[in-house]
Amino acid sequence: NITSAVAQSSSVVRVTWPAPLGGATYDILYRIGTGTYTTVSGVTSPYDVTGLTANTTYRFTVRAKNAVGPGAQIDTAE
Repeated sequence: NITSAVAQSSSVVRVTWPAPLGGATYDILYRIGTGTYTTVSGVTSPYDVTGLTANTTYRFTVRAKNAVGPGAQIDTAE
């Protein structure tokens, strides 16, 4: 589960989730409203999502990733 999504500046949000030990990586997906998700692959917690627009609501979700491929989306935060 995403434990926090906190603005670091007008264009950066730090997304944090509890990651298990063992070096797993994650995809973080984000979008505006019901638009198309932008995916950043191979990240670890916490992760700073950059290039965002001020005064805009984003939806964030995280999914685990391994050699087989990405898993199901595990949480969403706005």
